Amino acid sequence: MKSKMLVPTAIALWLSICAYLTVQLIEFGTRPGQKAQTISQFPADSKLKLVRGKFTIVAFLHPQCPCSKASVGELEELMQHSSDDATAYALFLKPTGCSEKFAKSDLFEQTSKINGVHALVDEDGREAGIFGSKTSGQMMIYNPEGRLVFSGGITSSRGHFGDNLGLDTALQSIGKKRNTFECTDVYGCPLFASNTSDTATHRR
Repeated sequence: MKSKMLVPTAIALWLSICAYLTVQLIEFGTRPGQKAQTISQFPADSKLKLVRGKFTIVAFLHPQCPCSKASVGELEELMQHSSDDATAYALFLKPTGCSEKFAKSDLFEQTSKINGVHALVDEDGREAGIFGSKTSGQMMIYNPEGRLVFSGGITSSRGHFGDNLGLDTALQSIGKKRNTFECTDVYGCPLFASNTSDTATHRR
């Protein structure tokens, strides 16, 4: 009798574990990262420069963040529709003590090939600090006068490709030349590690 009960009990336990892990994965994937502490005007102390007559996109990325591959894919989509009206900087974090190879990952190489995007190494996260960026995948869009018109992510969840509110809002900010500020959630690993279970590894 006891042996007959072992199989259904094991199956029930296995299904419970699978259900729990599925819920945890969904919750992790749809949990937004920390939003940037934005300022309304393009920071004067940044080494980056506004491009005359164009919108300027600034993206902050952790080079080892696996979910940011989707952010880069959506950035490419954004530039395909906006390259005549915008230029973009993609800043890849290089923490203190890490090698150049750490920052210039496969994600860096992928981004550097996108038309209209300048992929740059952000030494010690200097630019991220100036712009107030906290999460990999954070995008900021400034109009030609240097006013912030968009801040947030352009994916619907971590590592998820496809149409989403962030990308649509960013496209409209540039395409319709909006001057109103729009903000969306950003999904990705923290740029600066505070919880090792929720961030990309900083040293390799």
